[in-house]
Amino acid sequence: MNTGPVNDRGIRIDTIHKTAKGIRTPVLTEMIRAREGRRARCSMLAQISTLILLFLVSAHRAAWAQDGAFLFQVNCSSCHRSGGQTQAPLPDALRRMSWQAILEALETGKMQSQGAFLSAAERNAIAKYLGLADIPEVIPASARCSESPKVRRMEPAWIGWGADSSNSRFQPSRTAGLTRESVQKLKLRWAFGFPGATTARAQITVYGGQVFVGSSDGTVYSLDARTGCIHWLYKAAEEVRTAVIIGNNGRAAYFGDLQGNMYAVNPTTGALLWKTRVDDHRYAAISGTPQLHGGKIYVPVSGGLEEVAAGNPLFECCTFRGSVVALNANDGKLLWKTLSFAPKHHPPMFVGNFSQGSAGNRRSGALSCSISDSMGCWIVDFYNRGRPRSSLGPGIPDPQGQKPLS
Repeated sequence: MNTGPVNDRGIRIDTIHKTAKGIRTPVLTEMIRAREGRRARCSMLAQISTLILLFLVSAHRAAWAQDGAFLFQVNCSSCHRSGGQTQAPLPDALRRMSWQAILEALETGKMQSQGAFLSAAERNAIAKYLGLADIPEVIPASARCSESPKVRRMEPAWIGWGADSSNSRFQPSRTAGLTRESVQKLKLRWAFGFPGATTARAQITVYGGQVFVGSSDGTVYSLDARTGCIHWLYKAAEEVRTAVIIGNNGRAAYFGDLQGNMYAVNPTTGALLWKTRVDDHRYAAISGTPQLHGGKIYVPVSGGLEEVAAGNPLFECCTFRGSVVALNANDGKLLWKTLSFAPKHHPPMFVGNFSQGSAGNRRSGALSCSISDSMGCWIVDFYNRGRPRSSLGPGIPDPQGQKPLS
């Protein structure tokens, strides 16, 4: 037997020397293979551990994102609660809405500022936590009128918000078809429920035997005044709070929505005649009823949705200017626009950041800017031989005495 000195691992020293000269023995080859195997196993274990960790983190995030109750509590409950100052709908009211309607509000509607800071999965989780199941409300065929409306011009009417050009909200008994004595004798003849809606806050218009009214989901209805059946419906982009204005000798119905769009539709069929966006600001809205005078539509433009967005601590407030816009009643083309603050003389002025880091602006001039009204125009009425006057809320006159608005 060929014996010789060995090292502390039992490997002959002369074998190591030979290997150093490029001669690989079976013993050393086996050692190298074992070492490479250990390295491969360690690398594989490390990769598996990393994948498991990533999976656990992703699963945790996914579970957190899908927990609609938790997300609602963190992001929404400060406003949507009993006793809150924002008058936001309570959770019980939201649970009567479809989850699609809630998701739409978070993505493109009045809650889009709050929804912008949530992921798509989080918005979806909140909507499905609150809203009804995916079962759309279908208007039954029995609710539809069996024949097209017949315009009865001699019947009682109430057009717009204030019933006349000065918004007096008064009618003589001959026009209203009612007397003081007959009011107490009125009885319910029919009732109409708005599908998929939780509020009803639009002023109705009565004309020619039809009732025109908007709803919170953006649907405008034409109902038969005698029976309540549906003649037609038109779906606007957002909630319609304005009353419907009837003009052009009964051949056009005008209304606005909370995305700043003005519409004209055929009052007999509901077919769209034209649509115009009156302001490019993200939060521009038409919540006040327009006025029709001399072939022009005078539209009050407000920033009510900016007020809602201000509930987000990261929102940069007060970038909106209210205005009065005049449109051609025939085609919806913009004729002129008067801002509550002229951009040349009263540009927005940066005043600093809020504690959360969002920017705040204010406007200088005769009228002060407040977050509560965003300098929005809510009312348009007429005085002085038909010259229009805008109001930025109760008691505030036409802004800055600018050029005549007619």
